[in-house]
Amino acid sequence: MKNISFTQFSSLFFALALIVFSCKKDVDSVEPTDPTVIQNISEIATFQSSPDEQSDRLTLLNETIVLSDTTLERDACTKYSAWTKVAEVTTLMGNNGQLLSATHVSQSGDLVAVTYHTRGADYEGVVEVWDISNAKLPKYKGSAYFPQADINAVVLEANPVGNERLMWLALADQRKGAMVAELKLKSNNKFDENHLRLSQLTKAVAGEAAASANAIVERDDYVFVTAGKSNGGVFTLSKETLEVVTAKSFPNAKGVAIGSYNKVAAIQTSGPGGIYSNAHSLEADPPQLDKFYGASPISHQNVADADNGKVSAAFSTREPNFLFVASGDQGVKAYDLSGNNLVYTTPQSFLRNGNANGIAFDQDYMYVANGADGIAIFPMNGPLPDESSVFLWDMDEVEASANFISADNGWVVIAKGEGGFKLLKKATPGDKLPICNADLDGVPGCLSNDVTVCSSLVDRLNAFLPIDSEVEANLPGVFSQGFHEIHLLEDTNLKITFVEENTDLQNSIGYYFYHEECPPTSVADLVGMVAFANYSGVGSDGALETGNTVKLPGTFKAGTRVGFFLVRNGFNGSNTIYYSNAAFNADTKAHCLLFSDDECGDLIGAFQGNPMPSTDADFRDGTFKITPSNPGAILPDHYVRL
Repeated sequence: MKNISFTQFSSLFFALALIVFSCKKDVDSVEPTDPTVIQNISEIATFQSSPDEQSDRLTLLNETIVLSDTTLERDACTKYSAWTKVAEVTTLMGNNGQLLSATHVSQSGDLVAVTYHTRGADYEGVVEVWDISNAKLPKYKGSAYFPQADINAVVLEANPVGNERLMWLALADQRKGAMVAELKLKSNNKFDENHLRLSQLTKAVAGEAAASANAIVERDDYVFVTAGKSNGGVFTLSKETLEVVTAKSFPNAKGVAIGSYNKVAAIQTSGPGGIYSNAHSLEADPPQLDKFYGASPISHQNVADADNGKVSAAFSTREPNFLFVASGDQGVKAYDLSGNNLVYTTPQSFLRNGNANGIAFDQDYMYVANGADGIAIFPMNGPLPDESSVFLWDMDEVEASANFISADNGWVVIAKGEGGFKLLKKATPGDKLPICNADLDGVPGCLSNDVTVCSSLVDRLNAFLPIDSEVEANLPGVFSQGFHEIHLLEDTNLKITFVEENTDLQNSIGYYFYHEECPPTSVADLVGMVAFANYSGVGSDGALETGNTVKLPGTFKAGTRVGFFLVRNGFNGSNTIYYSNAAFNADTKAHCLLFSDDECGDLIGAFQGNPMPSTDADFRDGTFKITPSNPGAILPDHYVRL
């Protein structure tokens, strides 16, 4: 099929759209249809792909984001969490010139599907697929456009048979109300443009009419979908036929979730609020969602329709009977479906102006999309989130709402309304994350203004640490003096400045940090950030010049300890790492010295990259300067005098 721009094909197919049945998005007088394979697919949907699998909407960032959990004003020590903001993808322009809103995300392995629809009375929707197997270059695999249907949710088949993968969409069709669409991805993860099945949910329950399919999940032989604002319920569809095999009728059906015990739960947001679930896993054939649990009604703040906001649910990965519900202005609530008890509510300070819209889990965290407030990341403490710790990230955006969030395979994906979607990568212990992208010479792309290096510094270094000398033999006492990590007495920002290097290797230099009351027990607890991918100067297999400076992300709080590490020949792929704290080194030897330079008022770090002991251990392989924004945060007396 000929590739055309989104604007072109949206205009073309909007012109072909059938006569509008109603300008409202709550349809109450349509006729049901049987599930069917669509013969004239182009009348319902059209497809687009890029031959080079690239998109000008993608911006690669690879920025390290450091979050602290001080937002709850608790007494315990500050905890930190580091994330890589890999990329962001801007939204699409709709047929009427209005930006489409990214509404939902589904992940399966290294594939991500994102849905969009138009806001207001108009209808149109897009689903697109991205391959994120290469974190340095996500690939755009293609999109499907529905000119007369909003797309509210998507689910990718988790365990496909063979090399093809199915995808199901929850639609609000302007003529036929609530619909489920089935698409297929070929072995190359591009859309099969000859495959489209539709199932209409409207009036699948006698006497009821459902205007909108709202949420969708899949497992084994079934697809589960909620539909309806005033009418509808939860529907079970056969994957084989796409027919509705069971249905439970109730109004205001929104989120749906499936857990590791094959428990399925559908959310009734009001009238009254509650949860419908299957009592016997998926053992019943077909499964019946006929068990009811009472739950709080859900409303939203700072929106035009307080009772019709986004609602989603997810089972905990640690306790399969615990269902967590993103409950609008009430935050997140968790219900124990084995005993029908409310077991958890997020802290009162969790939300400011936003609403809990989306929720996802992995083994380490609970992730919540909070609308205007951005996202929240809760460390898991057993089966429930840690009530004393939460990382809040507003994502520094205006007029973009965090609508949904997913987590899988170390990736976190956020649908941000008119802000498109974001790709985050979770750090794991032992990771060495780049602060930002580096060029081909290893120079950071986030260099700040150069910092002046004292003109007499190198002369004094030559006197104290002569090149090719053996410091361990000549100055044995220096290793037992002073601190080998920075102890911060007050809040401050920090910068690292390139001074010099004297080695044939292309080393990487970075930093790590932790609160002094929460010390790491081993090197496996550290997450390091690489500030300079290639700590090599001009004329020495690098391009750094004296004074080149990187500002470390985030503000370091009082009580934080900051250490440094060198990756020996790291720019060439080596992973031998030496830390400023000798206890973290495999040889337990010191490889970094910190000096207080009285003459120039600087704090200087000096690295040795050779295995110890060594006759070539001059601690001049990489010399750097540390500059605090708040001079009172560092006490010079803590460090060896230069």
